[in-house]
Amino acid sequence: MAWAHEVGISPNKANHDVKGWDFLLVLPKGGADVVAVSPLDLEPPELTCLVQVKTTRDASKSIGVKLSNWQRLATSPLPTFFLVLEVNSANKPHRAFLVHVGEEWIARVLKRLRQAKPNERDNLHRRSLALALKAGETLPSLDGHALLGALRVSIGANAYDYFSIKRRWLDTVGYEHGRFDVRLTFGSAASDDLYETMADFAIGRLKRMPLKRYRVRDIRFGVPTSVKDVQSPQEMFLELPEIPPRMDVTLEASDDKGIEVVSIDCKAYPATTLFPFLPPKYRKVALKADGVTLLVTPAESDSEAPQGSFSLHLPEPGDARPLGAVVATAKLARLCVFRPHLGARSDVTWARIPAARGHGFRRTWAAIPMHLGTDSGAPGQRA
Repeated sequence: MAWAHEVGISPNKANHDVKGWDFLLVLPKGGADVVAVSPLDLEPPELTCLVQVKTTRDASKSIGVKLSNWQRLATSPLPTFFLVLEVNSANKPHRAFLVHVGEEWIARVLKRLRQAKPNERDNLHRRSLALALKAGETLPSLDGHALLGALRVSIGANAYDYFSIKRRWLDTVGYEHGRFDVRLTFGSAASDDLYETMADFAIGRLKRMPLKRYRVRDIRFGVPTSVKDVQSPQEMFLELPEIPPRMDVTLEASDDKGIEVVSIDCKAYPATTLFPFLPPKYRKVALKADGVTLLVTPAESDSEAPQGSFSLHLPEPGDARPLGAVVATAKLARLCVFRPHLGARSDVTWARIPAARGHGFRRTWAAIPMHLGTDSGAPGQRA
């Protein structure tokens, strides 16, 4: 290849073009890609790329390329290119185009591969994807200098950096809206018991959720493919790491006359964070602080008040805590012992809590009848 020899490119020709490329080019060191690196063992390798050469009489028309060749060029970790020569009636080139198989072409190729059926794996050579040329891909001159300059612009100065970028393209294109679709089956039909269990699981009152089936699909370019589908007669459970709180709120509890007030900073855990489809009356919110948990169950109508219960969590034997961290909790416990019927309100309206808006919570200051629960905070246990 005369152009390569003009500028010191080492061309290695494929004896038989069965892998989608005609030349493996090793670019010379020098020019803009020289980076002073010391010591020499950290110097990046020479820039190397794969090139398939095509000829056409009319560059305005697309060129058919086998999908099997596209697959090899798109998925190779090396930079890959098409060098297209537009020739005249005497088969002499008068224009040249260098097409980089970059992110845009990789996306097109992977989309066609995702749309193909698995049993077409051995017949990709019978399918094609059209190669369309753009004016911006035209080489400024028909010589090795134009070719080398265009290759370096597309590849960059460091082969390792290019490998990383291409790997990212291969891993992310087609997943712009997320990768996995996970379907969980908790029961055969919606029921009050199921919704109650889901709400308690979402706010941390239950540590495990009974599971009948789960299905995982990989969705790329909108085309799903099954990853795992498990439906077991044996009992399965769903466990999740700790769910982060939705927001910070301040809980104020007082006696019925408002003489003594306790203020506690809490983290809010709405059940709708995990299950946004819960019916309004099951959209519970847990307000958690050090030593105390308040559970708020929304009212079924605007004329009713939400219901609340809270649990005190005593330190474990040997668990030392600063006294300042438990002062508010101790005051709340004392209020409950001597004045068991409390009213509680937040320093933000329920309407400002996203999970509670329109879900049965009052849109003004919420006066919540309180009940003192047990140390464990388990569902159904109250003192």
